Amino acid sequence: MVAREEILNSLIESLVEKGVTVVLSSHELNDIAGICDHVLILSEGRFVIDCSKDELAAKVRRINVLLENPVEALPTHPSILSASANGTELELVVKDYSDEEMAKILGNYRVKSSKSTGLTLEEVFKAITRNEKN
Repeated sequence: MVAREEILNSLIESLVEKGVTVVLSSHELNDIAGICDHVLILSEGRFVIDCSKDELAAKVRRINVLLENPVEALPTHPSILSASANGTELELVVKDYSDEEMAKILGNYRVKSSKSTGLTLEEVFKAITRNEKN
């Protein structure tokens, strides 16, 4: 498995150095996450993501929130890809992340703390395509 990854990385790096654009199509996202610099995600026959990997990492985030009171109802907002709660803990996966959008989403909650973390490329793919099917 390591040899395959090393060969793939070496081949792609040599092509990129020559100015060649390489398009990879794979369901093995862990294999290509480390070598890609641009991401296209196709769902239901259309492109739903077309951006740099860095931009995608900044836009799609997991937000863990600790609230003062137990969650009675999950927030709804067009940017929310998934939401789950356990007592006073709320976990959101959001697209188009910004501090302003999070303030809108969490405006009706008494927030003790929140933490934003990135997702793996595979987690992003699953969250985006799951949401597109709903």
